[in-house]
Formats: sequence, C-alpha cells, structure tokens
Amino acid sequence: MAELHFIGDITCGYGFGGNSFFCVFEIVYGTQWKVVEGRTSGCTHIMSQLDTEVPWNFPIDIHFTCTGMQGWPKVSVQVWQVDAYGRKDIAGYGMTYLPMPGHGEQEVEILTWRPTYWHPSFFMRLYESMRLFFMGGIPVLRDNALIHGNEERFKLHTIGSGTVKLKLNIISRGFKQTGMLF
Repeated sequence: MAELHFIGDITCGYGFGGNSFFCVFEIVYGTQWKVVEGRTSGCTHIMSQLDTEVPWNFPIDIHFTCTGMQGWPKVSVQVWQVDAYGRKDIAGYGMTYLPMPGHGEQEVEILTWRPTYWHPSFFMRLYESMRLFFMGGIPVLRDNALIHGNEERFKLHTIGSGTVKLKLNIISRGFKQTGMLF
C-alpha cells in the first residue's frame, strides 16, 4: 500500500486588509485514501497583521495511505477577520490540491475569494454596501462543501480577497510497488 506524509505549516496570510485574523482549514480526500495519523482539520490562533503579513506558523502533519490516485487530498481554508469588538466576518475562502512529492520544501499559495452581495437594482446594491460598511456582516456560505467542490460554486458572485501561504514537505513510500508513478 502506498503512503504519503505531508509535513509543514500554514505559514501566513496577506492581502486581506484589516487587523486580526485566524484561519480554519480542512483536508478533504477521496474514498481511496485513509488517514493513518494526524488531524485533517483545525484552526489557527488569532494573529494581528504585522506589516503586510499575518504570521500563523500553524503546523500540519498528516500521514495517508492510498490504493489509487483518485481523490488526491486538497486543503480548503477559511480566513476570518476579528474586529475590535470581537465580531467575526469572513475574509476569504480558498482551496488547492496538496502538491505531488518533490525535492525539499514546497511553497503553496492559496488565492482566496469571498461572496459578495449582488442585486439587479443599483439602489439595492448601494443600500447593501452602505449597510456592510456601517454594520458589517459579509455574506457567508451555508454549505462549506462549496469551498472545495466545483458543482455549484459557479453560481456565486465573488471577489478576490487575499492569499494564504503553506510550506510543505511531502514524503512518499511504496508508490512504485503499486504501479503509481508521478
């Protein structure tokens, strides 16, 4: 049975605008994959933005076994902003496939997006943008499967928001014996 080990961290986030942020992550994988050890989801601590980056340095260490390549693991992230009153608003959603094994440390950047309010009427959009400016409350997803699934995401109106950076080392074992080559 082939094995894959992802070791690294959620290094930082940048380009979100604001002060304090935390990141929620989930590693999603197919039916041909099984977790031997490690956490497939988690939440970083709240960090204030330093210069242009939000440094999380949150560790990821997960060990998989697999019987096939279908359902390759992907990581989905949610970045949340915390204001001075402790209110949380979504700053961005993002997803990327975890990289193939390579030489040394690999850097992965996840571009994030967030839903935006859209209405055919200009006045309704103006009203909603003023409400958001004064009261907060950015629209959020009801179903987090939309982050890593493509089936319904095309119906959303979104804007780009920022980037999350991961640094990973990938260790593989037993892929040649099972006939799976990279």
